[in-house]
Amino acid sequence: MKFPTGIRARLIAGIVVVTAAAMGFVGVLSISALKNSAYYSKVFEAARLARVVSSALNDPAYAGGGYAAAGRAKAIMRDSGMSSIHVTGPAGEVILSEGKLPSDPGTPIIIEDGVSIYRVSDGNEDFIYAKVGVPMQSMGRAANSGGFQTAFTLSMSDTDSYLARMKWFLAAYALAFSVIIIGFGAYFLSLLVVSPVKRLEAAAKRISGGELDVRASIEGRDEIASLGAAFNAMAARLAEEIRRLEGVNSELIGAREELLRAETLAAMGRLAAGVAHEIGNPLGAISGYVGLLKKDIKDERCKEMLVRAEKEIHRIDSVVKEFLELARPSARPASKVDVNASVEETVALFKAHKDFERTRVEFALKEGLPPVIINEEKLRQVFINLLLNAAWATGFDGVITITSALGGGPEAVPSVPEGGRRRTDSVFGGAGTGGDMVIVSFKDTGRGIGKDDLERVFEPFFSTREGGGGLGLFVSQGIIKSYGGRIEAESAIGRGSVFRVILPVGEKGRK
Repeated sequence: MKFPTGIRARLIAGIVVVTAAAMGFVGVLSISALKNSAYYSKVFEAARLARVVSSALNDPAYAGGGYAAAGRAKAIMRDSGMSSIHVTGPAGEVILSEGKLPSDPGTPIIIEDGVSIYRVSDGNEDFIYAKVGVPMQSMGRAANSGGFQTAFTLSMSDTDSYLARMKWFLAAYALAFSVIIIGFGAYFLSLLVVSPVKRLEAAAKRISGGELDVRASIEGRDEIASLGAAFNAMAARLAEEIRRLEGVNSELIGAREELLRAETLAAMGRLAAGVAHEIGNPLGAISGYVGLLKKDIKDERCKEMLVRAEKEIHRIDSVVKEFLELARPSARPASKVDVNASVEETVALFKAHKDFERTRVEFALKEGLPPVIINEEKLRQVFINLLLNAAWATGFDGVITITSALGGGPEAVPSVPEGGRRRTDSVFGGAGTGGDMVIVSFKDTGRGIGKDDLERVFEPFFSTREGGGGLGLFVSQGIIKSYGGRIEAESAIGRGSVFRVILPVGEKGRK
């Protein structure tokens, strides 16, 4: 047998069982009470009839003879519904005998004033049996002389019929009452219990589906409302923990990327050391030989080719030195550096080169910035690299805006509308940007960088410039990070680019 599994079905089934049991118990008690009441009513009716018979037989108007008493008894029998009667005279003569009386009625249940009441059964029907003794008080006889003896029975069939009707009435009443109780019980259970539980279930499903801000709406002060409040508190705590774990996961991803970069840097360092060892000395010898040839050769065409070869040798030497710088950074002392002054000096050197004469540089430097702790030569190297990239992006015929600011406010640099930025970088956020960071921004009017390329601009050997080595931004980021800062990038195609150098002020930058 399958039982209902839903909470609504189970509760309704429970109500039905309890109501049926209660109605059955009440019905049995009611039938028993009615049966006893009807039985005792019949007994008292027989007692009253016995007294009536006694009074009638003792009436002086009928004391003249037994036939008059018999006629009177018959009239009473006909009017009262007696099923049988037996009347005897003072001398024991039978005056009236109608029907059959029980031979052994047993123990009487009522004895009073010469009246004895019995309950008897013939196997098919129950009867009330009454015996009445009436003394003679007339016709000159003594008051204590023998009188009439009367016995009669009353059938219980009408009582049984009444009880049968009452059973059907009680059954119909119990059925109607049960339907009402079950209907109202199911309604109030649905309203007060099932519906709130369904709302809790729906909210739980939506939260499990990722909607962390969903809450169950349950009002009131009962246990279901308390459960709803506890559920909402649990959901809020769960959402908070999930968001915290997402943040931790993001940090782990960032740490993993940093670890990969560190491993790449270490591998490059080992490679650079090997390259410097294997190539450095032969490259120096080749450079010396080229210099000697330049002095001895008079042919201008050959001399020009030697000059180009010497440039390429110097280029190879610079690449080797950059590798060595990554692998074994030189120990250069850090000092307090005025960022604005360093920017102006770097731009002065930059503008002295003839290739950058058509590039316009504009300043928006905030006065009174606190100094940062860094090696000034290293900082200028970073600024030169960013200026060169910006100039190349504008085609050496654009505008570069250099802005300096304190902290992480939006006034630090004009934003690039509809632009993109590195996924792993924040624009002004992060720890240490609450007013204790110096931000130097380089904004150009160039063609911008695509989203996919922007993700990789700080990777080694990646470059968007034809012929670029792809180490400039990678080396610059390493330099700034070694002093507790970072470089952030923001760009969009057709909107230009912004590179921000963010350094802690004072002693915060020292490592």
